[in-house]
Amino acid sequence: MAVAAGSLAEPSGKVGPGQALIALVRRLVAESAVAAITLGLAFVLGSLLIICTTTNPFAVIGAHGPSLKTIGLLLHYPFNAFDSLFSGSFGAPDMGTATVTFGQALPLVFTGLAVAFAFRCGLFNIGAEGQLVAGALVASMVGSSWSGLPAILLVPAVLLISVLAGGVLGAIAGALKAYRGAHEVITTIMLNYIAIYGATAMVEQGGPLNGPNSNGEAVTAHAGTNAFLPLLTWLGKDSTLDAGVFIALGCAALYWFIFARTSFGYEITAVGLNPGAAAYGGIPIKRRMIMAMAIAGGLGGLAGGLYIADPTGTGAFQAPFDPGWGFDGIAIALLGKGNPIGMILAAILFGALRTGSQSMQLVGVSPHMTEVLQGIIVLFIALDVIVRKLLNRRRGVRTPGDFAAEWRGLLVLAVASASIALIFSHIFFGALAIAFTVVFVLIRRQVTRGSVAVVVYSVLCLALGLAINQYL
Repeated sequence: MAVAAGSLAEPSGKVGPGQALIALVRRLVAESAVAAITLGLAFVLGSLLIICTTTNPFAVIGAHGPSLKTIGLLLHYPFNAFDSLFSGSFGAPDMGTATVTFGQALPLVFTGLAVAFAFRCGLFNIGAEGQLVAGALVASMVGSSWSGLPAILLVPAVLLISVLAGGVLGAIAGALKAYRGAHEVITTIMLNYIAIYGATAMVEQGGPLNGPNSNGEAVTAHAGTNAFLPLLTWLGKDSTLDAGVFIALGCAALYWFIFARTSFGYEITAVGLNPGAAAYGGIPIKRRMIMAMAIAGGLGGLAGGLYIADPTGTGAFQAPFDPGWGFDGIAIALLGKGNPIGMILAAILFGALRTGSQSMQLVGVSPHMTEVLQGIIVLFIALDVIVRKLLNRRRGVRTPGDFAAEWRGLLVLAVASASIALIFSHIFFGALAIAFTVVFVLIRRQVTRGSVAVVVYSVLCLALGLAINQYL
């Protein structure tokens, strides 16, 4: 799911475009394999929890004994749950549910970037939730107060003021860390409470920001339609996704550019790795800490601004406003390994879990199971190092990066595809598993025992999935 920030060990000398492309593909294969294993283990544990919470497995085994029917009855529950999860997240025609999923993922991309940017400077930004709330509050104020402005001016104003509000909160935590040594975890948590409850106090009935047509509710005045971003209707008539997706992609690209191509990003990273060495090298570590936290806060605030600018919303800030996107951003940054592509994919995964929870409820699974799955996924992130060590125990592999040199990650991806074929009983994933194995054999130029085992496993998974689906 994420591409490692570090590079593989390459031979000294000039590296050509072909070698660079091969190295990139190797990294993609390696990191995708590690992510497939950790996520696969998380979903296996989730499957066991689904079985135990939707039926009594001992009663099923006692009633039917050790038979194919028993296996089918037990596997039916998690398979049906995950099938409903996928259908509820991406399955509707005309991109309807897919755009809802992407819309759920949109704020998570920004909060993930907010946490990851601070990580790069060695800081732990837990204040994305408060920064998001502050950005949404001031965005609603500007959107309602300046509703007469044309959209070409009002939309940028709404988004910029949200960035400024979140950036101020981030800069406060950064300054306290830089000049007073106050730990950013404590200060950002306290700023979360200040932002959330302060905003609630200001918008509740009798508060200075309570809307004129609030009817006793704790809500601000509604922003005008000129404050809304345009919907991407070309994705389908049921599309609920707006142009904020391009802002998210732009911010992710800018994040990559800063840390891959600029001296500012190098200085931020140097401060995070070793503040003493960075100071010795002439880097102003205090200013970089403040700037890193300010930028991180701005990204968190921008998520709140996009919430107000969402054309499918009301354009108003209503308390209590505590969506949890800021805290999910911590998991997004960890799961994505601080890489923009990885964080985008992690945000889509979490967005799919949010969107598909209602569909899982229709088949008898608690909607809170998706939250349990999120927690399990975060816990299994800690297995990342263990998984790499297990994959690198083969002879001749000396470093974690060298694992990709033998392309064994393709077999891992083949196993993952075959497992998906078993769950969804879809021949495409079975064929994809065999294709991964064939590519592995062509690269290695020999048929290994592992490749044969993976092909057999793929065929068995596909056959068993189709049999269970037909039998039940």
